[in-house]
Amino acid sequence: MSPRAKSASAIANDNKIRDASIEIANDIGLQHLRFGHIVEHTGLSTGALYSRFSDHNDLVASLWVERLREATFALLTEVVDAFDSNDPQRIGKLSERLHKLTKTEWAGIEALVIARRIPELDEVVSEDFVEQLQKFGLNTQSVNSDVRSTQVLTMLGLAFACAFNSFIDKGVDDWKDVLAIHHVVINDIKASNKKLTLPADPLPVVADTDDELRNTLINATAEVIARSGLDGATLSRIARRARMTSGAVYTLYSTKDELIEDALRVLVTAARSDTTSLVREAKNADDPFTSTMQVYAMAFEPVRRSFRQFRIEAFLSARTDQTVRNIMRNVYRQRMKEYDNLFGSDPRFPADFVRLVGRVGQMQPVGFTLVGQYINNPEQVDLAPLASSISRNVYHALAHAN
Repeated sequence: MSPRAKSASAIANDNKIRDASIEIANDIGLQHLRFGHIVEHTGLSTGALYSRFSDHNDLVASLWVERLREATFALLTEVVDAFDSNDPQRIGKLSERLHKLTKTEWAGIEALVIARRIPELDEVVSEDFVEQLQKFGLNTQSVNSDVRSTQVLTMLGLAFACAFNSFIDKGVDDWKDVLAIHHVVINDIKASNKKLTLPADPLPVVADTDDELRNTLINATAEVIARSGLDGATLSRIARRARMTSGAVYTLYSTKDELIEDALRVLVTAARSDTTSLVREAKNADDPFTSTMQVYAMAFEPVRRSFRQFRIEAFLSARTDQTVRNIMRNVYRQRMKEYDNLFGSDPRFPADFVRLVGRVGQMQPVGFTLVGQYINNPEQVDLAPLASSISRNVYHALAHAN
């Protein structure tokens, strides 16, 4: 027996629920979407939602299939096609496009971030996204020395980085230059026998204040947020992770938000100091391009996996949470000043170059991290071909300009 066709009113209500879900997600984030929000927004009954979905996670998974998947992959296809083309005008328009994503596109990107911790969503998103990456030519099983995989990883990493940048610090014109430079770099990537030398025994990003209780709570907060997002980081979970009682938390912090804000400031600053030392060492060694690749490569180091997830959750929350946005923006701008202090007085590097390096160095690891969630053994990604292409093209361009 064939299933009974839906009535016109049922179809209209389906669309009303999906439209409302995207509107609400744009205001508070897809990860915070609940049935109560839909009821309040649409006037439909709770029963009408439960007749369609088992819970809010089931609703989000359905939203991916019905609305978000097509829009997300159309956007990413637009990105890859632009980089693959020989038309600089397409690249020139891409920065503005990525800084003005639609509500549906933003919800789709958020779905890619949060899917790994929502089983109902993960079972559709992971399979879909891996299949799409493979269509682009990215080998999700092994990207060790595959030129096309390196190209696609860089294209998509830049696109996600540019999009996340849009609510931290506009910089549309700077990103036009970033994407234009990478258009040349990506299309000139070649297989390489060189290996990128990483710092020996890279350390995890952890709190290092003068208060051990504070360090323990901040590190526990980051680990919980990495697993469950800011929304799932309750004080009780953080306390359990820290192996202490909830009461102990209140000896330092009045609220959960206060603890999370402290964790953001301390850990992002700690990571910034770490990458600054890499850049400084490479600058002293007269090799700034290797330092850039080392910073990129740290986006895949296993020892930093928890911090990477924490950071991307923070960037995601910054889109809808003003407090988090302000923290991330302030850290970002401080980092830009540090890049200027490192390179700004060096006559070999024009001010424009320093600013562009700052933008890419800040945001590209975030984009790499998002794509890396869907790659087997991302720590085996070989960035040496990318480093070589940057050296060939950017260094020569600088030499010509001077």
